Amino acid sequence: MLNDALSQLGRDVRTVVSSFLGQKPSPLVTRRSRRAPPLVTSASLGRPMRIAEKIHETAETVSLVLEAVGGEPIDFRPGQFFTLVVPVGGTLHKRAYSASSRPGELGGRVRVTVKRVGGGLVSGRLVSDETRVGDVLSVLGPSGSFGPSAASGPRALVLLAGGSGITPMMSIARTLLSLEPETTIHLVYGNRSKADIPFLGELGDLAREHGGRFSVRHVLSEPAEGFEHTRGALTRDVVEREVRPLLTPSSEVLVCGPASTAPAARAALDGLGVPRDRVHEEAFVSPREDTRSPTAPVAVTVTRNGAKKHAVQMVGQTLLEAGLAAADACARQEFDLIL
Repeated sequence: MLNDALSQLGRDVRTVVSSFLGQKPSPLVTRRSRRAPPLVTSASLGRPMRIAEKIHETAETVSLVLEAVGGEPIDFRPGQFFTLVVPVGGTLHKRAYSASSRPGELGGRVRVTVKRVGGGLVSGRLVSDETRVGDVLSVLGPSGSFGPSAASGPRALVLLAGGSGITPMMSIARTLLSLEPETTIHLVYGNRSKADIPFLGELGDLAREHGGRFSVRHVLSEPAEGFEHTRGALTRDVVEREVRPLLTPSSEVLVCGPASTAPAARAALDGLGVPRDRVHEEAFVSPREDTRSPTAPVAVTVTRNGAKKHAVQMVGQTLLEAGLAAADACARQEFDLIL
């Protein structure tokens, strides 16, 4: 019995981060299980993409415009992410970054946006001058299924984003504003200060271009004098106050941001009576991008077909490394990580 349990535990650990290999929904978002395609192994690390442009959105955030080395257009759906394979210190690291561009624009290229994480090996390299136009990366994906339900007519959407959570929202908003002329979108966006807001000018342009169909409410925790929007963080009270006047009886709400965003949003939306099936969440909670690991084994919980399973991150491993170490032998079934 013990051996069987350990064997099952090992299989579960090997599935935790298989979605970072670019062929499954994000392991940081609860999804219903479905049959997964074969894993990409270490012998096949994705397709080569060249950095065609590097755009400094803020001091800590860059957008990388990627083009396929073979010249073929890069297909994806708004809300999806790509997994970049980045060499740092002689080791290949995999990190997932959402597309911020609209499918079909940029001449078949894709724009992904990266925010520097404190102590982050990969984000730090991508944001810094070490990464230049012309560099070629292996890229997996697109992956994921974050976004609203399929449209059946004009609709109202409320987007609630914190920090880098704006990235998939940009792709979604720009796509729907272009394709659905009767859809209205309201964005509530939290950051620390005005200098920390990626796409500030682009958001303003969208609001002017689309009139009453698109609006932005900024929430800043450290605003400068004269700031005209809401001061504070995206707490439950702030979310409830900002979202309440934007809701209609049929509104869908999309939520994406740091770990603290989703619980506050969920509590606020529950209090406002928004049905859970009209709330879609994407959690930007990346595995630690530094070399730290737990001082003792750490249990995480995964689900398969609604049943909870347990996995372990061992001492000396990041969570991502724990899964990648056994990825080639991974059972080809989809698991979703619940943090």
